[in-house]
Amino acid sequence: MSSDLYTRDVNRRSINDGVNGILILFQGLQIAIHECKHQFKNQRWNCSALETRNNIPHTSSFLSSGTGYPETAFSYAITSAGVAHAVARACALGKIKECECVPPPTKSLSAGRRKEIFRQFRNGNAGLNRAQWANVEAQTFEHAGCGDNVNYGNDFSRKFLDSRGHSMFRTSEMRLHNNRVGRLIVSNNMRDKCKCHGQSGSCSQRTCWKAPPVFKTVGDELKRKYDNALAIDSDNLSNEIIEENSVQTPSAAKQNFPKESLIFLERSPTYCDVDPSINVQGTRGRYCNANASRNDTSSCAHLCCNRGHRSYEVRRMEKCRCKFHWCCHVYCDTCEWTERVSVCN
Repeated sequence: MSSDLYTRDVNRRSINDGVNGILILFQGLQIAIHECKHQFKNQRWNCSALETRNNIPHTSSFLSSGTGYPETAFSYAITSAGVAHAVARACALGKIKECECVPPPTKSLSAGRRKEIFRQFRNGNAGLNRAQWANVEAQTFEHAGCGDNVNYGNDFSRKFLDSRGHSMFRTSEMRLHNNRVGRLIVSNNMRDKCKCHGQSGSCSQRTCWKAPPVFKTVGDELKRKYDNALAIDSDNLSNEIIEENSVQTPSAAKQNFPKESLIFLERSPTYCDVDPSINVQGTRGRYCNANASRNDTSSCAHLCCNRGHRSYEVRRMEKCRCKFHWCCHVYCDTCEWTERVSVCN
């Protein structure tokens, strides 16, 4: 889908889904790109290919041209997860009027039963060992508050991202699968988030609600899946897997690919040189680690693609040794030091 068509589609959906929902969608996409850059900061492909003027990575030539690289798979998954995560959080904060707060789950123990167990435990008549008591204690909290509506977040992400992109079947099935993987990571990592109540912070009672993980957790897990992504045969996309470095013939490798694995269709280019067709800037001018071994992706040998590098000293200045003075000022010294940096030729 071209950039103009994509933008018009966003404007149309802002009417149907609410302006706030679309604003949160953009926020989710930017969170995803930020995390992508963190995960790939020391590699030749560093997610800069996803940056566009309209802040929609799917309009970049890297994705819209129909690439099927492992990095394409990661891009689809992280952006899908970013939108689902951001929309779910916004629901809980009441920022999207179209979604409702997720209802609290049924309590594991009734209030009367919990009081009876506590009374027996204080009197030494509960008949519970330490492990059994820990299990009871884990259930003695109230599920309340407003949980992050991950189902609405997933539905929003699916409705917006699964229905768009180029019409090439070869990559559309790959895109849909990796989108699902991203959303699945968010759903599978939902956790109880609790707030303590009680005198003097005793935490005798807790109010808990379901919340998605911090997004770095999502990024870390997707990066592990990227490192173990599966290459599949595009001629029989729905049935066939060919694992990377596999010596099997396609017929021997035929099976349904795991729903939680990232999948790709073609090997990555080197990303060493500028390639405007996929919005890749190459590695010239990138900072590298001159002291790292050749096997390290941040090393000058790897990152500079054997073109060599140049090193020079730069002077840095920043505030340091800051002290707070009552009331209400912070005074800092200015520290200056010299740092040696290396840059790819």
